Amino acid sequence: MSDITLTGPIKATDRIESLDVLRGVALLGILLMNIVAMGLPFQAYSNPSAMGGDKGSDFVAWFITETFFEGSMRTMFSALFGAGFLLLIQRLAARYQGLAAADIYYRRMLWLIVFGLVDGYLLMWTGDILYVYGVVGLLLFPIRSLSAKWFLVIAGVLIALNVWSTVHDYGELKESKAAYEATNAGAALAAGEPSVTDEDGDSVEDAVDAAPAGVSGAGADTDELKAKAGEWEKTLFFLQPEADVLAEEIETRNSGYFAQFDEQFEINTEVHADWILFYLLPDQDSLSAMLIGMALLRLGVLTLAAPAMFYWGLVIIGYGVGVPVSLYETLTYAGSGFEPIVAARNWMTYDVGRFAMAAGHAGLVLLICRSGAFSIWRFAMARVGQMALTNYLLHSFLALVIFTGAGFAQFGEVSRATLYLYVVGFWAANIALSIYWLERYRFGPAEWLWRSLTYLTWQPLRRRRAAAAVEAGSPAE
Repeated sequence: MSDITLTGPIKATDRIESLDVLRGVALLGILLMNIVAMGLPFQAYSNPSAMGGDKGSDFVAWFITETFFEGSMRTMFSALFGAGFLLLIQRLAARYQGLAAADIYYRRMLWLIVFGLVDGYLLMWTGDILYVYGVVGLLLFPIRSLSAKWFLVIAGVLIALNVWSTVHDYGELKESKAAYEATNAGAALAAGEPSVTDEDGDSVEDAVDAAPAGVSGAGADTDELKAKAGEWEKTLFFLQPEADVLAEEIETRNSGYFAQFDEQFEINTEVHADWILFYLLPDQDSLSAMLIGMALLRLGVLTLAAPAMFYWGLVIIGYGVGVPVSLYETLTYAGSGFEPIVAARNWMTYDVGRFAMAAGHAGLVLLICRSGAFSIWRFAMARVGQMALTNYLLHSFLALVIFTGAGFAQFGEVSRATLYLYVVGFWAANIALSIYWLERYRFGPAEWLWRSLTYLTWQPLRRRRAAAAVEAGSPAE
């Protein structure tokens, strides 16, 4: 790479504080959910009873985070990435002609994908979202000129399709559960066992009769029935794993770095392949949130250009809808003893709850930014948001060192509630590093590398050198 040229990112003075503050809040917020999958087997993320976390302070920790933060912080983070992508596209279009803007934009997305691969494979964070953002970001450039209305329309269609998909999946899961029960009941009858009743009070004969239409008539031992039953077995493995399955994962994660690398490599490869399909087909997650973020930027909502009543509306309507929906989901799931079929049923309202809660969170933060209150807190959040990529990767690195055998091997060794003491430590590291670093340097280390790779030139990093470059007339800021 050469020295500074006429290509480069925006000036520090062009940053939008409200965007940085929101991004910082979302970045710290998603750790409330991610920490569970970082420190406990992945099954515990969706079912706290999988690791004995359904009582006392562990249950309280699950209930609070599941009700108020699950999905909503990720939605905010995705929306802000979408807004950031649109902001980048607009500034590139104003600076470059022809294919130059597209060249820079797509190079930036491809390098983001690489960062995601590093996060997943080398830092071994199977919940990495950077890879998905990079892949989905490739779709945004061709639709950059659409109006805010069309961004919202497309997002609405995608959300509706996703809700329809969850309704369909719920029906399929009910059939697979019936097939599973019929298969087990049929085996009991074939063995000549006496008629017994299951936990719902149904006899084994009733279970056979309740098998899915078009399958049970062929007999309880058909291949099709067994295939459907297998789907329910996979669900049970995910949400109600056996003790030996959990023990095996804990042992693997607490082994040395290279000993666990092979298994994590296989898991990440499967996850990334699934995510390409999941996020680019109708039943997606990130794309709809990104489009909403792009619309909110274009409408001036994220830059505080909307009237105060609009932000109050986000808070009142967002929490007014989101809190009851999320409470319903957590209360019914916990009340069922964390039954998988109830979890599947709650997925039908999941998007309503998470988007509404995200609107409430965003509206509250933007009201604070608009009022000018809590200046120290806003300063800290803005610094964290300005270094979002570095801080996100820092979460993965700290988790690798603390929770796996590459470091202190604490995976599965601490309770769910105790994990939130680590969250406070992670947050403190994010805030301290961000403030310290940005007092001396223009970008976070990961942001600096990302920009340098994007613009094919080493960006000035130290503030004194950057100031000299600007004074000399270079737009490298």
